[in-house]
Amino acid sequence: MAGPTSFFEIGQRAMSAQLVRMNTAASNLANAGSVAGSEAEAYRPMRTVFEQELDRATGLSSVRVDGVVREDVAPIRRHEPGHPLADENGDVWVAPSMRMPRWSRCSKPLASTATWSKPCRPQSSSCLKR
Repeated sequence: MAGPTSFFEIGQRAMSAQLVRMNTAASNLANAGSVAGSEAEAYRPMRTVFEQELDRATGLSSVRVDGVVREDVAPIRRHEPGHPLADENGDVWVAPSMRMPRWSRCSKPLASTATWSKPCRPQSSSCLKR
């Protein structure tokens, strides 16, 4: 994939990457402590993987989402014989607690986008008025 071609594209890529990261965190929060009837069915937290893209011709750099991967964390077995999802041994499998992303680190791509966009605002607003 070609590198970014404009400041607007860099901003779009940064916000898209941030959206994927936030959706991944929301999924992890929504499934925290969920219960399954087997180890294979238990939810495992996810993590967003990013990759930097650099256009050597223009010197512009941006970020793209390389993928969303499942963490290699085993679910927790808990003995609850009365639970409707309990297996023949009376065990259920609970989604493990996950590390929450450091939000200060998560905001850096967006913060750097806001920093470089400040000098472009007069130009971009005049373009929008036409």
